[in-house]
Parts: sequence; C-alpha cells; structure tokens
Amino acid sequence: VEYYNHHTALWHPVAPMINKRCRHGAAALGSNLYVAGGYDGSAFLSGAEVYSSVADQWSHLVAMNTRRSRISLVANCGRLYAVGGYDGQSNLSSME
Repeated sequence: VEYYNHHTALWHPVAPMINKRCRHGAAALGSNLYVAGGYDGSAFLSGAEVYSSVADQWSHLVAMNTRRSRISLVANCGRLYAVGGYDGQSNLSSME
C-alpha cells in the first residue's frame, strides 16, 4: 500500500495490509482508510480492515455478513456502506 503526498507529488509506502486482497472496496473516513471484501486469489472475502495514518497500522474490523468482491465502499455521514458486488456466483444488489 502506498499513499500520495500532493505537496511533494511523491508516492510513499505504508504498512502492508493484514490480508492480501484484490477487487475490494475502499473508502476514507476521517484520517482512516477502510478496505472491505475482495478476492484473495482463492476465496471471496467478507473481512474488512482499517488503516490508521496516525499509527501507520492496519487493524481487523468486524466482517460483513456477505462475501463480496468488486464492491463499492461508500462513506456517508460518518458511516460506511458496502454496496453491490459479486459473491462468486452472482452479482449482488444488496448493501450492508
């Protein structure tokens, strides 16, 4: 994982995520970056992690109810919403 410093126009590495994943959703809320769902190369994921830019550390969050890849993770009014996605068999029209 890297972050972009718009003042210096440079990318900088940060602590690695706890679980490898692709096709996940990501959203910023406050000074934290939230990542949920995705695919680890063999399974669709329901897990979520949060990155603290202050501590340069990732922490586990409570997993979603549904395994989702290719999701939209949205921050709105201080809450996160996981919308849609794919569970390995069908496209999802639900959110949590």
